[in-house]
Amino acid sequence: MKIKKITLSENKTNCYIVFENSIAFIIDPASDGKIIEDYLRKNELQLADIFLTHGHQDHIGAVDYLYSIYNCKIHGHYLDKDLFEASDPTKLINLPSFKGIKINSPISYFGSDFYSFEVDGITIDAILTPGHTEGSVTYVLRNYLRVFSGDTLFKGNIGRVDFPTSSPEKMKKSLEIYKTLVPDCKIYPGHGESTSLQEELISNPYLLDKESI
Repeated sequence: MKIKKITLSENKTNCYIVFENSIAFIIDPASDGKIIEDYLRKNELQLADIFLTHGHQDHIGAVDYLYSIYNCKIHGHYLDKDLFEASDPTKLINLPSFKGIKINSPISYFGSDFYSFEVDGITIDAILTPGHTEGSVTYVLRNYLRVFSGDTLFKGNIGRVDFPTSSPEKMKKSLEIYKTLVPDCKIYPGHGESTSLQEELISNPYLLDKESI
């Protein structure tokens, strides 16, 4: 299995293209859909699915572009529906770099705390890990010990909890979920460098409860 990271958007958001053969799925196509499309075409990959870690606009900017070309499935948690569709202004973030982006393509929402998908023989477990947003999701490739943490867990840090649907209390509970995962897991965050869960368990102040949320 291969994982290609492309860092996109003004917010330097990590977009991940995952594939084993000729079928690919993407986690958080942040923006610049043409760049993503060029990589898929160069490597003769067919995009089957898009998985969204949460509804903030710097993670969803290329969804409609890619859907228009590949007619792929789009997955996100129902609790972030208002963010994906920009349907509730009170839940949108008022930052200059966020330009009212929303997803117009059909989204396949899942509503449970745990849900499993399969793409070309790869099992993707979706675990609800709220805190950064109400519907933030962590995607785990259990057979490969790979974790896509979105804006929940970063190298040495965690995601912000001061946005309209954020919750410090829920973030604490979500971090407890990370402590139950296999320490050998490699973490692919929504921003910044990749890390390992083992490293974060011994150095991240939020997982060590040395820093208040």
